[in-house]
Amino acid sequence: MKLRLNKYLHLVFNIIVPIILGLFIYIVYRSNDTIIFYWFSCIGIEFIIDSIRNSDIFFLNIPFWLKYNFPDGLWVYSLINMFLFIWIDDINKHNFYYVYIFVLIACICEILQFYNIIPGTYDFIDILFYLFFGFLPFLFISNK
Repeated sequence: MKLRLNKYLHLVFNIIVPIILGLFIYIVYRSNDTIIFYWFSCIGIEFIIDSIRNSDIFFLNIPFWLKYNFPDGLWVYSLINMFLFIWIDDINKHNFYYVYIFVLIACICEILQFYNIIPGTYDFIDILFYLFFGFLPFLFISNK
């Protein structure tokens, strides 16, 4: 299997940009009681994050799914693309399903949230986004 894009373009557009976009959505639109804001305070950049959050530039009323489901889908997409980027020369029809272990883990974690086994808010739409964005990276590889 080979990447359809140049390796560096793949790295930028299918790994780095989705992570940054998902992080941006979290910073601007999510409540500050999520763990990522705790991480920001631990590394001492909460004042930067607060100034971004308090800016009127990004004050838009975005759909629920864009605020809560889309960032998770982007991170699954980025993670799958990262493993394709690393293992592309070693992936074949006999072992490509190992990449989907991460999608399976994300879906299981969501189901465990439903049963209150792990903290979080269960959302069936998250599972749909994990599955969709987990399969999407395979559009960027070819068998040639």
